Amino acid sequence: MANEILILPDIHGRDFWRDAVSARDFSEIVFLGDYLDPYGRENIEPEDAFSNFQDIVTWSRSYGHNAVLLLGNHDLHYWRTPYGSLSKGSRFDFDMAAVVAHYFARNVHMFKLAHEAEVAGKKFLFTHAGVNADWLQRHADVVSEARAAALNDILPEHIMVLDEASYRRGGNQPTGSIIWADVNEMKESPLETDFYQIFGHSQQVQDPVITEHWACLDCRRPFIINGDGEIEDLTL
Repeated sequence: MANEILILPDIHGRDFWRDAVSARDFSEIVFLGDYLDPYGRENIEPEDAFSNFQDIVTWSRSYGHNAVLLLGNHDLHYWRTPYGSLSKGSRFDFDMAAVVAHYFARNVHMFKLAHEAEVAGKKFLFTHAGVNADWLQRHADVVSEARAAALNDILPEHIMVLDEASYRRGGNQPTGSIIWADVNEMKESPLETDFYQIFGHSQQVQDPVITEHWACLDCRRPFIINGDGEIEDLTL
């Protein structure tokens, strides 16, 4: 198996993941979350997005522990129906909510908020929207450090610290949580860490935003971390 990591940014009912996961062997395959709540302009029905999501979960079971399913804001607001004050403004589907919440409850063990990996001596931290210094400092009593284990311990007891967004995303906090942070907040409140951060959430029209310390890959297409620890488009 090649020492490459396949990264699948925000899905929202899209099926670009299907060809990507079978393109070749990968050491890990990481979904960055947001499986549901399709955009109306893309002509994907909510029922089709849910079916696509179920296919992802079924596929990940067959792939085993090397498949990583992260949670985004468009997933966690179904975790508890709805769990937070930001749900109403984020395409929350009240008609589908009970079915989706039940499906999450049955498969809760398959999802997490953060994941770590290492390629070519370079350490990576994957979340849906990125960890910024301001949010982490506000919740130092709950999240001890920007490590996957500490971030994953947020659920289920401290889920409400995830329901924070800035004015950019309809909230009232200076910065957003690891499922709500805008890419600009990662620039304004950088986090000093040994990990290179990989996230989605802030949709880019064409090209990803790749900086020295983090990369925002929400571009409706798959990427890889190659054997040298560099990010590039997956060539199918």
